[in-house]
Amino acid sequence: MLGAVYMLWMYQRVMFGPLDNPKNAELTDLTRREALVLAPLLALIVIMGVYPRPFLHVMEASVSATLERAGVRIAESADCGGAQRNAAATEAAACGAVARMSDAPLTSGRTSLHPGGEERR
Repeated sequence: MLGAVYMLWMYQRVMFGPLDNPKNAELTDLTRREALVLAPLLALIVIMGVYPRPFLHVMEASVSATLERAGVRIAESADCGGAQRNAAATEAAACGAVARMSDAPLTSGRTSLHPGGEERR
């Protein structure tokens, strides 16, 4: 708790303290041009935070393909009506499903796969 109090006190002193340099008094706030540039970005941030589904829907196919290539399966979730195996990662994550590595081991006995695909003993 003392850390939070110190951080707030420090922030207040740094951001709202007195102007020591007279050049800083001449600085202007956001211009209209800068506001026009930032407004769409701000709107996009709010939309993505409130309703991300359209943005996640675009990525579903590539995320599923990448997870499939990586050997990750999406486990079925009872509270979501049984999400299908290898379903879209976004839907599975929203349903509380657990991603896990496939059952195929990367090592068998004393042989292991190293980066580049070569086998070493």
